[in-house]
Amino acid sequence: MKTTIKGFLLFFICVALFSCAPRLRVPEAPTYEGPVNVEVLKERRVLKNIRTLRSEVKVKLKWGKKSLGSYKGALLFEQPESIRLRVYSPFGSGGVDIVHLNSLLQVFIPEQGVLYEGGSPATKKKLSYYMENKDSHYKLFATKAEEWGTSIYASYSYDKRTLLNKKVMIYDKGDKFVVMRFTDFIDGVPMRAKFELYNGYKMYLDLREPEVDVDVSPEFFELYGHGGLTVLPLERLFTEGR
Repeated sequence: MKTTIKGFLLFFICVALFSCAPRLRVPEAPTYEGPVNVEVLKERRVLKNIRTLRSEVKVKLKWGKKSLGSYKGALLFEQPESIRLRVYSPFGSGGVDIVHLNSLLQVFIPEQGVLYEGGSPATKKKLSYYMENKDSHYKLFATKAEEWGTSIYASYSYDKRTLLNKKVMIYDKGDKFVVMRFTDFIDGVPMRAKFELYNGYKMYLDLREPEVDVDVSPEFFELYGHGGLTVLPLERLFTEGR
């Protein structure tokens, strides 16, 4: 079960940073003709301009070449970082409920009565940015100050013709933590995504009939209380197997 939960938690982190749009026939993306600088690249990161998202999701998980199964679920997202993701197997079992609010992340496994809880890995500290002009793409770097110096928090790669943000890398203490690749863009947002965690987990994501910028009730993002649950630190889902 923890293998599956890690994969879904990876999905949550990525959704906390990025977004999607309705899955339709994908047209050719237009050529970008404006200026290219740090501020422009920051504004063209995926999910940047979406207020809310409500969608059914289909998720496939792998560990190396081994398939861990296919799952379905429902996703709610609201800027800046409120998220609810409920996933389950096609037969309605093996569920997990993930909620993020005010920088607190909870992962609840109903069948076990276990609640993992902790500060969200997706929470951003104060960041500084700079860009590089590569042969085939532009690259934006987000850095943060540490006690021992400056480290890279994330890098964002953009196609030079379209200026679409097709790849993102998130770092943890200088090491790669998550690599995210986005495809099938419509109106600047990706229909499909592939996420790779540091320790070999992979996830392929499709949205099904999503709705963007719809009203979402705050009650959908309510956190779990601790009564009657086994509460464990969130770090266990990240450190095991590293």
